[in-house]
Amino acid sequence: MKVLLVNILALFIVTNVFSQSLSPEVISSSGDYYEAGNVSLSWTLGECVIETYQNSGAILTQGFHQTKLVIVEIDKLEYNEFNCIVYPNPTNDFVNIEITGANNIEIIADIFDINGKKIYNKNLENNKGAIDLSGYSSAHYILKLQDRSGKVFGTYKIVKQD
Repeated sequence: MKVLLVNILALFIVTNVFSQSLSPEVISSSGDYYEAGNVSLSWTLGECVIETYQNSGAILTQGFHQTKLVIVEIDKLEYNEFNCIVYPNPTNDFVNIEITGANNIEIIADIFDINGKKIYNKNLENNKGAIDLSGYSSAHYILKLQDRSGKVFGTYKIVKQD
């Protein structure tokens, strides 16, 4: 009996020492907060429904919100005096790139998949070029234009469609 109590106590201690506390959070693409007088409304697009209350014509459905906001900067643009045009977007096959005002600068175009893996690399000649995406699946890709030293001209989201 003592062995059983010791094992139960040890299991209780181990599970509490190594457990973690998670607050309910949702990652969403949109949301907002409104306030008027003593009433406030806060909403999140794609929020999971947790509970619904009904009372004489009023319905309240509540869930949970993201508790922390983390902003991730993709790249700081170091060339502001140039104009980059990327078209068509969305595309079925080719993406055209034209950069004006970048004379005598070698420009490199890199394409990354949504996981951050570089899937394409090309040096642009005469500040323009076309990238063939016909062999890639329908998805969102990131196009990064930079010079040889890594200074960024621009970062663009490319939508590939079939």
